[in-house]
Amino acid sequence: MDNLSMAVKEVYRKYKAYIKHNFILYDNHLDHLEEVNVLTEFEVQQIRELRPTEQLNKLLFILPRKGQKGFNCFLEAIKNDFSHVFESLEKFYTTELKQLQPKERGSLSTPESDTDMVSLEPDMDPCTSMKQPWNLTIPRPVPATDISKEYMPGSQLTNRQGQLSARVQPGQGTKNLTESGPTKTSPTNLVDKRQSSGNDDDLPPDSRGQINRIYSKLTTHLAQGHKKELAPKTPEPATLQGVETLIDDLLSKIESCYKIMKVQPYGKPLKQHIFDLKTDNENANKTKNRLHEQVTALQTKCRDYDNKIEKLEKDNARLKQFQDIVAEHHKLESAAEIAMMEHDFEELKKKFSSLQSEKEKVDKNLEMHKTENFKLRITVADLTVELRTTKRELREACENVGALNASLGKSVSNVEAQGRAGAAATVSQSMIPRPRKTKKRRKVKQT
Repeated sequence: MDNLSMAVKEVYRKYKAYIKHNFILYDNHLDHLEEVNVLTEFEVQQIRELRPTEQLNKLLFILPRKGQKGFNCFLEAIKNDFSHVFESLEKFYTTELKQLQPKERGSLSTPESDTDMVSLEPDMDPCTSMKQPWNLTIPRPVPATDISKEYMPGSQLTNRQGQLSARVQPGQGTKNLTESGPTKTSPTNLVDKRQSSGNDDDLPPDSRGQINRIYSKLTTHLAQGHKKELAPKTPEPATLQGVETLIDDLLSKIESCYKIMKVQPYGKPLKQHIFDLKTDNENANKTKNRLHEQVTALQTKCRDYDNKIEKLEKDNARLKQFQDIVAEHHKLESAAEIAMMEHDFEELKKKFSSLQSEKEKVDKNLEMHKTENFKLRITVADLTVELRTTKRELREACENVGALNASLGKSVSNVEAQGRAGAAATVSQSMIPRPRKTKKRRKVKQT
């Protein structure tokens, strides 16, 4: 595996928590990675099927296997939305690449000096870790005069030695800090002298090596005239004024520690106080890590809630759009109904006009029939009068006919009687033929 791929994997491994803390995965990032053939369609589908909190974990699990091309495409995808993360990852990648490259010959620094200088927390940004001095791992203070003895003026060096010797209390379990004396030696001789002296026998080998590396870096930096920083993570180059300021700060802290120890009813060795402070520092770091994890979890929940809020806002926008469509549909329906009603009204008006004309015709016919009916009533009245008159005349005629019939009956009976009498008279004369006489009937006037 080449250095580029190893640097990419180291960036993903060391700064995974930083990416989770400062980056939110969007759909356009996955689309871009799919377009440049870094992720397959199946991988993108797998990521999108997960919950929003698990999508980034899945992506950070897949990307280290894609090598430098996947890393560059990932940076290109997040450049517009998260420029600060883009710049930080580029810096981290450059740092890891420099650490993996072989060092130049003749340099006093070792590859371990870049990483052992500062112990970063696993889930912290390196920029913030440099601002917190408790991440520096220095088990025991070393004579500060030896570091800058060769380069500091004699008056300042004597003053520092006097301050250090005045502040060291006897019987506290520490050695005299000015025990070595202000002798000018080379950096290598100073390191060998400090390693061979009996003052640091109680220090672990790793701590002595770390102190030696720090001293080598400082001496090399001062010898080169401040042309190079201590490490890529150092915010500014070290100077004599800066070293003096740090020494003053250290002496003030030591003095405050002595004041605190004098107030306490018991006496502890300074070494035990340092160990206690280191234990408290470790506990504080654990508490800080736990709080950082809680903050990360809360931020993850906040991102989840933000995603839910975005989804709810999208659903709300869709609902408003649907409501607008429904309202417009109702308007269109009402307009269509009005148009239909207007059309029906026009047809009804036409029917009403036709019925009105027919009504007028019927009214005219009715008037005509009324006139004819009135005339017929007059005619019926006249005919009724005539009928009554005719009935009266007919009744009178019937009475006359009855009287005539009675008189006729009488006359007939008389005639019959006369006929019988004449018949008897004529029986004798029957033998003599005689011509018959015909009787004339009277005509009855019919009225």
